[in-house]
Amino acid sequence: GTVQSSTNGPIHLAAGDMYGLALLNSGTIRSAGGTVELSARGGAIHNDTSGVVTTASSSGSGGDITLNAPALVNRGMIDASTSSFSAGSAAGAIDIDAFSNALFTDGSSLRATANFAGDGGNITADASDGTVTFAQGATAHAKGGFTGGDGGVVSITGEQVAYYATTKVGSSGGDDG
Repeated sequence: GTVQSSTNGPIHLAAGDMYGLALLNSGTIRSAGGTVELSARGGAIHNDTSGVVTTASSSGSGGDITLNAPALVNRGMIDASTSSFSAGSAAGAIDIDAFSNALFTDGSSLRATANFAGDGGNITADASDGTVTFAQGATAHAKGGFTGGDGGVVSITGEQVAYYATTKVGSSGGDDG
């Protein structure tokens, strides 16, 4: 299914079960240029292989995505990019706070990229009391636009980090991230 904001406004989904899965997304959650916040007080957030969480915009800046949970598994796409040709546009931010563990599997994609013009966004994944794992085949891209704009930032922190993903923060039209 699809959850979509018709006005590019905020989408907030919250659930909690300390013994299991709090939120499972196998569809699309979209707020173009807006904000999406997924929160689980207990349990895990799981974005399945067909799951898309996006605030990407084709006519302005990308929006912001926040995911907070004790554990997170991403097998799908999380996208805060912009495809705007406007020099003032910028990709949004992806902020992931998984208190104990965060797993980004093969095929997992985090994107905060300015596809044409503008600055790349910020991607943050933190598991301060656990492990952040990016498997080989996962991607984290925060590239600047190819006609102008600086590259963004990818920041991964945790008690332990296993990082095998492909990361791109460069820019052909500005400074690298």
